[in-house]
Amino acid sequence: DDVTVKTSNKSNNKMKQTNVNYDQYGLMDSGTTDHFLTVSSSCKNVRDTTHHINIKIPNGNNMTSTQECDIDWPDLPPAARTGRIVPSLRRQALISVVKLTDAGCDVIFRKNCCIVFYNGNLVLWGVKCPYTKLWLVPLTAKRNRVCTGTP
Repeated sequence: DDVTVKTSNKSNNKMKQTNVNYDQYGLMDSGTTDHFLTVSSSCKNVRDTTHHINIKIPNGNNMTSTQECDIDWPDLPPAARTGRIVPSLRRQALISVVKLTDAGCDVIFRKNCCIVFYNGNLVLWGVKCPYTKLWLVPLTAKRNRVCTGTP
């Protein structure tokens, strides 16, 4: 969504301090209607599309998706795995909570982590970045770390 895009672009300096490869992670975003990835985000099956999505950001400018792709989440339903590449989104992929829940997933946010269930099974989890205070999930099947505390 517009707020998260603005936040992720403004938090550039803080993100650089974390020593995390941000091409491998996306920000959980409850305001976007699709997964929006950067050109360097980890994804597979990148394909050209004639159906481009225009995204309006707070400064009045527009960003446009140019390609579709698949995120390497084999445990999630197919409808939850497709995304759009947005070249002008420079720093961080945005992962749509709406798209996940519309595909039948349950998303739970805790103090320091977020958890995604599908058909009652834990299929994806991430952590809250201590610098940006935003939740990060891996863009690959490789799990980044288990959430601490009781889900």
